[in-house]
Amino acid sequence: METLKIFLAIFCFCFFLISVVITLLNNSASVFLNYGIFVQSSYPPTSLIKHHIKDTSDVVFEKSLRKALVLRRLHELFIIFSLICGISLAILTF
Repeated sequence: METLKIFLAIFCFCFFLISVVITLLNNSASVFLNYGIFVQSSYPPTSLIKHHIKDTSDVVFEKSLRKALVLRRLHELFIIFSLICGISLAILTF
């Protein structure tokens, strides 16, 4: 049982670190600024990214936005994995 707790703690930490690295790789605000589109935050909403993917005719811009969308989804997935491991660890500990 103690080994399972150790593995859950390690996995929780690793999943969190992976999600942080993915967030740092996601430069969607920079992509918008490179094309003269000003955004209010460094983490623009998914709906804004999808809107510009649909409306653009520039292939490079569309590819950059699709990459930003995939990175955002991966970030959310690894945060969920981290939370599942953390909650499981808390349940096993207490």
